[in-house]
Amino acid sequence: MAPEKRAPQKIITWKSALDIMVRAGLPRADQHRILALHYPVEYRVFWRVLDDLGMTEERLMDRMGASP
Repeated sequence: MAPEKRAPQKIITWKSALDIMVRAGLPRADQHRILALHYPVEYRVFWRVLDDLGMTEERLMDRMGASP
């Protein structure tokens, strides 16, 4: 039997996280919480933390003026 192939996981790098935080306009305390993660971090883990802080992907896109 051939080993199962896993789909590549999306990750967030420290640099990407920094860019997202700037665009999200997060308070400094929230920024420190995000920067304390061990990078690279899984995409879903990163967005779970942001969601706990009240920032969803949809809210961020609205804030940036993106359309679906």
